[in-house]
Amino acid sequence: MKAKHLALAGCITAALGMTTAAHAATALSVGFDFKAYVTMLNGNDGSVFRNLSFATEPKFMGYRTPISGHMVIDITENGMIGGASFEPFLFIGSLASGRDVTFVPADSLYGTPIPSNTLMVGNMLFDFGKFVKGIPVSIVFDMGNLSTALMNAKIGDVITGLMRGASDNTVFTMSDGSKRTLPMGPVVAATTTWNTTDVDTDGDGQPGPVEQNTNPSGTVPLLVDTNLDFTNGDIGIGGSPIREVAFVGFSPNFDISELTVTCVNALASCNTSGLTMPSLPALNPQPLEPVQDSLGGLVKGLGL
Repeated sequence: MKAKHLALAGCITAALGMTTAAHAATALSVGFDFKAYVTMLNGNDGSVFRNLSFATEPKFMGYRTPISGHMVIDITENGMIGGASFEPFLFIGSLASGRDVTFVPADSLYGTPIPSNTLMVGNMLFDFGKFVKGIPVSIVFDMGNLSTALMNAKIGDVITGLMRGASDNTVFTMSDGSKRTLPMGPVVAATTTWNTTDVDTDGDGQPGPVEQNTNPSGTVPLLVDTNLDFTNGDIGIGGSPIREVAFVGFSPNFDISELTVTCVNALASCNTSGLTMPSLPALNPQPLEPVQDSLGGLVKGLGL
């Protein structure tokens, strides 16, 4: 079956390219330590890549990898923006780490509302081992009710979630051949089955090419992932597929399970550690033709 995507309907009135606007004044800034899980799904069928470095971890046995890091969210006059960093973690015997992590509201890229105003587009680079550097990763996060929680945040607060990740219904094939689900349960922020469109890196009005160290690599229009997850029969596989370097075609799902508030500042950003923080609008919102499907093929028009 050839996967197709439907471009999210919407009228975009301005082509802003990769130019960034001046950083808006910060109305409220909140810093966090976070705990999360990354789940690597095969974009062909939804099957899970097992990280054997965590095979003895009691909860998910390497099928989901525990990660942690630091995050800052600024609420500005133009909307909510964020930056984050990951603590290095083991992935199949080598250290992996995420850097230059940013996220911006998807509707700010459109300039008009989209299916949920809680959706955010995230972009980052991952380094894996000594030699694989700058793996471009983009995702669509659902932040749920986090913005409400931010308005009442105090240092020391622990924030947990009320939503479930897109990969919660995945059926895992265990090492003994048995099959079971390994749901995460409620999370603060969940990777969705929406995919990003590759950024136009060569100015030809078409997505891509996404190459090593491309950051940001994903933008709007958001794409409906119509790949069939053969593990459970659902349409749509969580996470946008990796385009370049290692793990091409796999879709990482980053789901934040817990936030601990470390800073609240109404006068300036909590970003004191040099996190990359985007401006708004930060990505190219011009609709691109043709739209790419999740496996890198081309779907003409809107993919109908």
